[in-house]
Amino acid sequence: MAVKNWSLPTRYLHFGMVITISIQLFISLIMVAPDHNGGVVGKLAFEIHEIVGLMALTIILTHWVWLMFGH
Repeated sequence: MAVKNWSLPTRYLHFGMVITISIQLFISLIMVAPDHNGGVVGKLAFEIHEIVGLMALTIILTHWVWLMFGH
């Protein structure tokens, strides 16, 4: 079976998805909702989770646009 060579932008987009989604999963283990009494670390983790989630969404949408128009 031959290995398909992926373009560099496709590799970067996949790498971005791996990193952001992995961070999302790890942060979800310590975060708490802002209205709960979970301390500063839990609330900060929630904010980071939210920001990284928006980054993941941006990467995924960019990937979809790249699939439709990029190559």
